[in-house]
Amino acid sequence: MDAFFNEESGTFVARKELDASTCSRIISLAEGNWESSSVESSSGGDGEDSSLRVSDIFFTSEQWLVDIIFPYVDAYNDVSGLGFDI
Repeated sequence: MDAFFNEESGTFVARKELDASTCSRIISLAEGNWESSSVESSSGGDGEDSSLRVSDIFFTSEQWLVDIIFPYVDAYNDVSGLGFDI
């Protein structure tokens, strides 16, 4: 894995890890299946706070994709110091 943790930005950088056909396969899997995401209000009230995060998200249980992505999630968890039990 050609990847590193950028301390300054707090990001995990992986360069040229997936070939173009795999990227296309991932993109096509999500096409037409995006859902709007939301964050609950931090003020303690009911409802969503749309000012906190504006994004769309796609969930999948495709094992081949989990197998590709999980090593990066695990590596980021280690090098970032998050230490989540994943």
